[in-house]
Amino acid sequence: MPDWNILITLLVATVIVIVVAYFIHLRRTPQREALELWAIQLVRAAEQMFPQDNATKLDYCLDMLTRIYPALDEDLLRSVIEYAVYRLKKETAQDDA
Repeated sequence: MPDWNILITLLVATVIVIVVAYFIHLRRTPQREALELWAIQLVRAAEQMFPQDNATKLDYCLDMLTRIYPALDEDLLRSVIEYAVYRLKKETAQDDA
C-alpha cells in the first residue's frame, strides 16, 4: 500500500513548481525579451559564420552580447545563449516534422 504522505507531498510540490513557473513566465519584461531576441539573432549569425566550430560560435555570441549588455554577468549571458540555441533547435525540429 502506498505511503499517502509521500504522495501528497509530491503532489503539493508539483503544483507549487507549476505555479511558480507560470508566474515567472508572466514576469517577462521588454528588456528580457530584447536580450533573448539579440541572442537568437547572434546564434543564427554564428551558425552561418562558423558552421563547424561550437567554441567559436559561443565566443562570438558572448563577445557580442557583452558589447550590447556590458552590465550583465557572463554566466547570465551564457545561459541566454544556451536558451537561444535550445529554441532554435526546437524550431528546426518542428520545421522538419
